[in-house]
Amino acid sequence: MYTVLMNNMMAFNFEILFQMIMSMTDYMALMRFFMCNVSLNK
Repeated sequence: MYTVLMNNMMAFNFEILFQMIMSMTDYMALMRFFMCNVSLNK
């Protein structure tokens, strides 16, 4: 029972971590795209 609970917690934490990493990469890509557009418009 305890091990199952631990596995569920690990999977849950990994899912949250994965979501955070995905949102971070999206944000970085968006920032890079914005910077490229700004530099092109100059």
